[in-house]
Amino acid sequence: MTFNWRHGPSIAGYATYVAHEYSINFVPDIPIDRDSFDAEVSLDTLTLLVRRSDGRVAFPEGYFPKASWTEQPLAPPRAERGQLYWEQRASLVRGASVEATETALAKFYDPDSSWLKIATAEAGTGHLQVVEFCGGVLAELDESKLVALWINLT
Repeated sequence: MTFNWRHGPSIAGYATYVAHEYSINFVPDIPIDRDSFDAEVSLDTLTLLVRRSDGRVAFPEGYFPKASWTEQPLAPPRAERGQLYWEQRASLVRGASVEATETALAKFYDPDSSWLKIATAEAGTGHLQVVEFCGGVLAELDESKLVALWINLT
């Protein structure tokens, strides 16, 4: 899996957990052209909407039941605002999803702060960069590997 990021405006909005649907929903502050984000990169059952033309990642959404999360205190890392990109655009297929990682995911949730951390088992160099690519959603990258996705659920 290969991600990259660039400085630039992130998508304003917020993520929320919809209990009766067992899902995470992202609500943008202003309408966006969802049709242009025509592919998906998956983390288990959660998907990141991606635009095939340039690999831009919009936001996470989808079925992600809270019953599979482990409660523990969390402190999100400091992040820079920017735009997240999936660098393997050739792997994207319109209307389909590709897996972001083949490793197991650990899912942690802090009910006091409302932060959810989805951590991969990807080994890296320790050179971490963190980008807030949409409101309250952070991608923690080690080189080009996604090592964690942080979501503040409001």
